[in-house]
Amino acid sequence: MDAEGDFDVDNTPAHIVTSNFNTNDAKQMSHELRMVSPVFDRTDFVLGLFYFDADVHQTLDRRGTRINLITAINPDGTVQAPPGSELVLVANSTIKTQNVSAYGQGNFRPADRLTLTAGAASLLRSRISTFSVRCRARSMASGRLVGVGRILG
Repeated sequence: MDAEGDFDVDNTPAHIVTSNFNTNDAKQMSHELRMVSPVFDRTDFVLGLFYFDADVHQTLDRRGTRINLITAINPDGTVQAPPGSELVLVANSTIKTQNVSAYGQGNFRPADRLTLTAGAASLLRSRISTFSVRCRARSMASGRLVGVGRILG
């Protein structure tokens, strides 16, 4: 799935956030293999394997005016603020995950109207890559860096 968007996030008539551009690219795949036994006189079972793989990439480019520096909002929606009050926020993130699991369930019927069921599942392998987001806020007029953030997980 690929998606792009540029929409009004401040939800006001004023142009406080002048650009909000997002891109998303997500791909996923899953497979399942099951073996189901025939129903025997007193028992039956289900065994299976499950595989899941996903990649998600997202970018964000948001530009706008620092709200605390706005001195007035004009009738056309533009804002008045001192030079250097526009900020840029850029963030990129990537998440990758891969899971493999096995499961099983069995039924035992010791009497005609009684069925005992037992089951188990195990996650054989799970991998999640490093998740990182880098954010940068820069004054557009002066070029001065006013904030940087980084999240790692």
